[in-house]
Amino acid sequence: MPKKRRKKVKKSIVWRLILLGRKNIWLTLLFLIFAGNFSYQVALKPTEILSLVASNAIYTPSTTWSKYGDEFVENRTQYISPYLLASFAQVESGGNPWVSPGWVFNWRRPIHRIYAPASSSVGLMQFTEGTYQRARKLCVHKGQVFEDGPWYDFKSCWGNFLYHRVWPGHAIEMTSAYLHRSVESLVRRFPQYNFSSENVRKVAAVTHLCGIGVAKRVIRQRFKITSDQTCGSHNLSRYVDKISRLSKTFRRLHK
Repeated sequence: MPKKRRKKVKKSIVWRLILLGRKNIWLTLLFLIFAGNFSYQVALKPTEILSLVASNAIYTPSTTWSKYGDEFVENRTQYISPYLLASFAQVESGGNPWVSPGWVFNWRRPIHRIYAPASSSVGLMQFTEGTYQRARKLCVHKGQVFEDGPWYDFKSCWGNFLYHRVWPGHAIEMTSAYLHRSVESLVRRFPQYNFSSENVRKVAAVTHLCGIGVAKRVIRQRFKITSDQTCGSHNLSRYVDKISRLSKTFRRLHK
């Protein structure tokens, strides 16, 4: 092979190796970014590991009631019926405590949050971190709601520091207690409005999805929800209607 040709071949090989090396560097860098991103998200929300290995099955209302019906009944209150609790479990997680919101890309976020869960919600009732921190201070005893307090106070909650939103029984109790207290405070604040059983159900559903601030606005609108009202990606009117329909379904299943 002529000398000049050998030099060209060598240069070609060297150039290919350089390109391959650069490509590998970018691939390695990309891998490290996503590995670091994933590790950060799992450290922030360890329950994501459970959602990866557990089943994502969506149960029928009859299965949801057969699995958790006793706990729905046990944790009912004056304002929060077992059928309403069952409806939240069905709508939020399909009766499966291991489901978790999907992960989404958002290139506008900081590098450690480019690929992350769409929400901090988790568990049977899909409590967000903020709601969970408030609700875990409450409990239900024989239809009455109590707050966390000293161990010697028989009318306070015991062991609430152990409560976790992934545990179905805890999630059901916290949801009932939190929504009861929320509705109770709204009934006291707006005595001029008619809190029928249907309106109570509506207010509880709005509070669960959007928070108590939106629930106040709905009450001031005389419990009317417009078809274009949303909370996040959810259409509020459709959400409330679904909760209402499922409540009737679970009432029939209980008989």
